[in-house]
Amino acid sequence: RSASSFLEKRKDVTRYIFFFPLPVHQDAENKIKYILCAADRAKAYEDAMQGKLDDQKYEKCSKPEAAELLELHKQIGQKVRISGTPFFIINGKKSVVGANIPEIEEALAK
Repeated sequence: RSASSFLEKRKDVTRYIFFFPLPVHQDAENKIKYILCAADRAKAYEDAMQGKLDDQKYEKCSKPEAAELLELHKQIGQKVRISGTPFFIINGKKSVVGANIPEIEEALAK
């Protein structure tokens, strides 16, 4: 959430977000499906990042398209060997694991 908040304030950054739910986050897949089903995915994502879905009082999505897209995201994450989130690939070169804001800032400056 802290990295998302940091990046949201940057107007010189384009974010491409892929979801890779980890087993330790019990409701992650439901939240991701909620985002993928939303008419405004960007707003749904920001709601999730602001903790507005933490009470689990949101409509769970059962659309097959959302499950298929989530599965594709998981396959991509496995292919690039993601082991922790958040995970950032910056300018196609630098990867940062975790919300290490100084390291993200340094990579963006290059």
